[in-house]
Amino acid sequence: MNETEQRLINLFSWLFFVCKWTGFTSYSLVNDPGDKNQDRKIFKRTGVSIFINIVIITLLVLLIDVRTCVGTSDSVNNVSTLIALTIDALYFVVLVLIMNFKQTRVVSIFYRLVAFGELVEEITRRKIDESKVQRFLRIYVFVVYSSLVVMLATNWWQAININPFLLFWLLKDTFLRFVSFSGEILIFYYMFIAITIARKFNGFLKEADVVERKQIKQIFQTYCDLKHDIQNITQVIIFFKIVWLIIELAITFYQIIILGQSSDEEPYLDSPITLVYWIFELSLEVCLLLCPFIVYYRETSMTFFLYDDIQNDSLGLDYKEREIFYLQTQVKRLKFTTHGLLELDWPLFYTVAALVCTYLVYLVQFQQLSRV
Repeated sequence: MNETEQRLINLFSWLFFVCKWTGFTSYSLVNDPGDKNQDRKIFKRTGVSIFINIVIITLLVLLIDVRTCVGTSDSVNNVSTLIALTIDALYFVVLVLIMNFKQTRVVSIFYRLVAFGELVEEITRRKIDESKVQRFLRIYVFVVYSSLVVMLATNWWQAININPFLLFWLLKDTFLRFVSFSGEILIFYYMFIAITIARKFNGFLKEADVVERKQIKQIFQTYCDLKHDIQNITQVIIFFKIVWLIIELAITFYQIIILGQSSDEEPYLDSPITLVYWIFELSLEVCLLLCPFIVYYRETSMTFFLYDDIQNDSLGLDYKEREIFYLQTQVKRLKFTTHGLLELDWPLFYTVAALVCTYLVYLVQFQQLSRV
């Protein structure tokens, strides 16, 4: 790679880095759906963030361009890359802290799930079976953590004799993977309990007589609130997980097709069995990731349809209680949804898109540094 290409890579890496920080700042500072001035705040704070980051990127690009005037291109490039990795690591630490702060709500959701399940069991007189939940968790834990161990073992073995930059990146990558996988296991456990409760509740609604229907109003509002809390917790996690899987696939095809790497540079490409297992693991992760969410929201939709039928039976129940679901699944301003499965604001989408680009550009930089 010549000098001009390297300068372009550094320039675009900082540009995507600025995009990532801009989206992250606007998302983390303004995230109150009930605020009437939210759009104005997002616009102002995003503008300020863009201005500050443009100043930073200008100084750093000038720092990179210094190597055209002096004969220390490698040292300047290494320093700029080290600065990028340090700030990028800080970004991930802040992001993990915010995600953990949001995941503290998972504990309260768990207790609400338990209480709601006991209420459904009491009214429907049906015991909730958790054997399928345990079976799913055993499969997921085995697949994910076994692949994680294989991946980390090969990468760490490769990084021992390379350079400190790649070692630093692997430390950050290892920490984030363990945090995300542990969080996913908890989330999926709660999701499958919620699916089981929803199915029992739907069966009760189908068989309920006029006397029992009077008890429905007591638990329907709890059902709506619980669904809203679960969606708030899972919508970010599932989106980041899907993006992470896309990054994994993109990097692999980028290395194989574009860079034309040999098996000596990537140990997991050396064995066809390892490569097939890795592709199978990613495909299974996607299936296991989407399955509980799709089933849960299908059961939720069925609950609201059944409740609508009961309401049309001249019971005179409050219309706003079933209106909650329909409002949450509608396309809102500055948001996009997929049948109520995902609901994310554009600054967060902007952040993750920039993260993917930065990740790929850093990969090229590491390839160059590994040859130094």
